[in-house]
Amino acid sequence: MTSASERPQVQFKHLFTPLKIGAFTVRNRIVSTAHLTAFAEGGLPSERHLNYWASKAKGGIGLIITEDQAVHPTAATDPFVIHTYKDACIEPFRRIVSAVHEHGAKLVAQLWHPGSIFYGAREGSLPLWSCSAIPGSFHAETAHAMEVEEVKEIIQAFGDSARRMREAGLDGVELMGTHGFLIEQFMSPRTNERGDEYGGDEEKRLRFILEVIDAVRAAVGSDFTLGLRTSGDQFQGGGLGLQDMKRIMPKLTAAGKLDYVSVTVGAGGAIIPPMYMPAAPFVYLAAGIKEVVDVPVFCVGRITDPVVAEDILAKNQADMVAMTRANLCDPELPNKAREGRLDEIRRCIGCNEGCWGRLYEILPITCALNPSAGREKEMEITPASVKKTVMVIGAGIAGMEAARVAALRGHSVSLYEKDEQLGGQLQIAAKAPGRQDMAEPVRYYEYQFK
Repeated sequence: MTSASERPQVQFKHLFTPLKIGAFTVRNRIVSTAHLTAFAEGGLPSERHLNYWASKAKGGIGLIITEDQAVHPTAATDPFVIHTYKDACIEPFRRIVSAVHEHGAKLVAQLWHPGSIFYGAREGSLPLWSCSAIPGSFHAETAHAMEVEEVKEIIQAFGDSARRMREAGLDGVELMGTHGFLIEQFMSPRTNERGDEYGGDEEKRLRFILEVIDAVRAAVGSDFTLGLRTSGDQFQGGGLGLQDMKRIMPKLTAAGKLDYVSVTVGAGGAIIPPMYMPAAPFVYLAAGIKEVVDVPVFCVGRITDPVVAEDILAKNQADMVAMTRANLCDPELPNKAREGRLDEIRRCIGCNEGCWGRLYEILPITCALNPSAGREKEMEITPASVKKTVMVIGAGIAGMEAARVAALRGHSVSLYEKDEQLGGQLQIAAKAPGRQDMAEPVRYYEYQFK
């Protein structure tokens, strides 16, 4: 295998420049945005989390945002979700922070309440809490419309969770205000049917998020980074569109209490864009928000190529570029790009199998192309104690990966395939409309085998 790239040398003038985000500075502009892993054990961060996030840090990423972490028992009591409403989460997070910082990355915790959008069963038969009595998206349960005292309780829960994250040593917290979850439910006329001080006109609908921001700031102080993940467009009838959000975001950032805004799509859009969608389809939303705010703006959505990320930054469409699934597929992507080894990057194809599909079965995430994702410790590639001559028969994706790993362990490997091309069924799948990226793994392995 070779480490020399055959592609023309790309000068990354923007991607690998530092950026100050509130109280900390990241070493580059690549961020892994929050995504549920289902690695939690008993509602607490696990060793699996540590290995997963540490591998990203070791791979050279600038910023890691954890996952949607419950701030209150009405958000989640499921054991596979991190419960930041428990003091017990602090100590395991300290170990994780130490591992991430050891490799030079920053770690931000996402604070989350789903409102009416989550699974029906919760410990103690807790009801769903939302701004209004609206039905859940994944089940038939209608949410309980919170009383004002309960609204205040949730606001304080965000602040208390943020305090725990600061105590654990994290670099900041992010409020989850998109994908149809509780903060967005309050903000949007589509879901907020209240007639009191937390509903009605836009100013009243924004009161909840503004009070959450105030509560978090009061809990962590001014020298701790606070961000907001928000929708650039809900893509739902009666919801908030880009022009609405361009009007709203300056109101949320005006007090100087938010240090960044991460712009994605609402629940009606392609939250996890699949392979048949073009690259970077929603960057325009971040660019629109960037026009009206004075804090760093993050963009997200099927950005898998560092060259595309560099172009986004060069055009001033965003300040940070989320390469979340791309980094899941190849945690070493930042290092490889920085060193000019672009052809060595194992590129995400947007199949959404291991990273997204498994969550619907309440299974821990992984990656269809990177089997070590989420199993970094168990599948660490180490030198074989006894070097052997290995024959691998069949050059489908499993055979190619087996050959690659065996060679890296020091074995003498021969790969046999009856067809003229490597790839097996990938070659067939790639011929279907919108599925041409199924051939990308073949390119990766062909380069590895040189």
